[in-house]
Amino acid sequence: YAAFVYDTPASGGITDFVWRSLYFPTLLVQIITCASALSLGIGAVGGERRRRTWDPLRATEIGAALTLRTRWLAILYRLRAPILAILLVRLCLSAGMVYDLSAFGGRYAEMLSQNITPALADWRLGLLLLSLNMTAGLLLPLIAIAAAAAIGILISVAIKERVYTVLAQLLLTLLHIAFTAAALFLIAQFLTGRAQLPDAALFALFAGFSGLGDWGLLLTQLGSLGEIWARVPYGAFIGSGLLLLLLLQTALSDATLWLAVRLAENRE
Repeated sequence: YAAFVYDTPASGGITDFVWRSLYFPTLLVQIITCASALSLGIGAVGGERRRRTWDPLRATEIGAALTLRTRWLAILYRLRAPILAILLVRLCLSAGMVYDLSAFGGRYAEMLSQNITPALADWRLGLLLLSLNMTAGLLLPLIAIAAAAAIGILISVAIKERVYTVLAQLLLTLLHIAFTAAALFLIAQFLTGRAQLPDAALFALFAGFSGLGDWGLLLTQLGSLGEIWARVPYGAFIGSGLLLLLLLQTALSDATLWLAVRLAENRE
């Protein structure tokens, strides 16, 4: 795959080659890891029910809450290898972005801030927005995987029949893959000049794909980031939106676990 990328003409240097080589393999690992987190979450309570230990656990004062939150943390621990791989890739790409900032006599950040809509009052604001992109790119995988595990746990508590939990898992996984593939296709069509979208729809497409599709991976190379900033109105503020999405996903994950605990205590 890297050899194919190397033979493909590109305008960037070594960091662009590394990014293009790692993008789709990393995206595939992310999708598999997210689906695994959902699957492990869905199986969290089923095993306890089969061993007939679930009722005694939830009968205690904090048994259900402690069990479900421990299962949630255990899922993240079991997926530590792919999570570490994803984070290492993003750290490598972030280091490449920092290295690229020294290009053009150190004026790369200023060049990125030119010809964008809306114009920035000071090019130094571009450095702040760039740092927000890098921060979101590092944190989004952790939050997204944790949210998938929490949703799986909620499904495992709410639905007792195994066939329906399997169907729910397949449906959510297919929806995630379909959304990622469709958004990536539309983005490719736009960047190659084959499709035009209204400004609001364009911003929503890139922000939605970065937040829920590739988890900001498209924004981890300065060449790709600069093109998005220049061609997408308010594209420079996608990183700020991703940080807000991080906070929202964190709150939703906690609320999902809380709801799972309440259902376990009251409905079973």
